[in-house]
Amino acid sequence: MGRYRHSMDVIFAWLLFAVFAASSVLLVLLGVRIYAGAASGLNQTDSTVLLSYLTEKLRTCPDRDAVLLAEGDRLVLVPEETAEGYAVWIYREEGYLKESLVPAGEEPIEGAGSRIGAAQDFRAEETPEGLLLFSVTDHEGQTGSRYFAF
Repeated sequence: MGRYRHSMDVIFAWLLFAVFAASSVLLVLLGVRIYAGAASGLNQTDSTVLLSYLTEKLRTCPDRDAVLLAEGDRLVLVPEETAEGYAVWIYREEGYLKESLVPAGEEPIEGAGSRIGAAQDFRAEETPEGLLLFSVTDHEGQTGSRYFAF
């Protein structure tokens, strides 16, 4: 009877260790899967996010006179918080929507802007009603549009 009890203790210990090892492996695999999903989502910027960024940038401008549409679908903003004599340019270059802070009256230096997100296309225009219309096509080919009024 004592020998049987001793072997059951050993079997129970090994079984407990196996359950612990299996749950540890499953936990690590689950963590890897969650991390991979989150990491892949960090590089994805869709048109809705880009348009929301543009909308928030436009809200920093005091009025319509602080927003200019430049040639080539480029947007020039003079927000209230920008240092006097500077303007924020938003434009598409090298497959990205970019932002650059430059002295007023000058254009951004090619390749110098900060990347906002991947964009295949960016359009900015003023409608006959006086609204600003922005369209962005993201890297996945999804196009989104947004109107903005002051």
